[in-house]
Amino acid sequence: MKIKDSFITEMMISRLCHELAGPIGAVSNGIELANEIGGDIASEAMSMANISAVDLVSRIKFYRIAYGVITINFKDFTEFHNIANEFLNNKNTKLLWAVPEDEVKLSAAEYKLILNMIAFANMAIIKDGEIKVDIKNNNFTVSVLGDGLSSIENLITAIDEDISSGSLTPYNIHGYWTAHLARQVARNLSYNIGVNKIIFTAKL
Repeated sequence: MKIKDSFITEMMISRLCHELAGPIGAVSNGIELANEIGGDIASEAMSMANISAVDLVSRIKFYRIAYGVITINFKDFTEFHNIANEFLNNKNTKLLWAVPEDEVKLSAAEYKLILNMIAFANMAIIKDGEIKVDIKNNNFTVSVLGDGLSSIENLITAIDEDISSGSLTPYNIHGYWTAHLARQVARNLSYNIGVNKIIFTAKL
């Protein structure tokens, strides 16, 4: 079923606002608290606001590429690594790379797909976890491990190409978007759910 681009855009904007609302609110609250109370508490409040500001910047950098037009020319994995690592830095999530960097040459669209797969995996982590990125034979695998992972069933079912617009929400639109990106680079996005582990694969 063909879903209108305008509808997808609306869902994506809602999703992005949700991702940015938390750190923006924390920065605002920290500054307000510091101004009202002052003293040692003000210093602590400003410190928390600064942490949230760093988190906000990292999310903006990440989603600017994951959801927007890529304007960065990734000549190697360094900057790509930094964007992904910073995105997860404040989330108690460890990011591992099993990538033969000197052998892998990816297009901008493929980099974008991997970032969205990382965000997809991160949505399954409730508290602490580990995300591993692996590239073999131009197939991409992103595994997420952690205690008590969220089943993210609604998010996963949204990768179905034939899903109806009535089943899409700002929460699960990311699953639909990631599967759409995979198809754009001639890959099929699939998943496998195990004990405290979910594996996302984009295969040629």
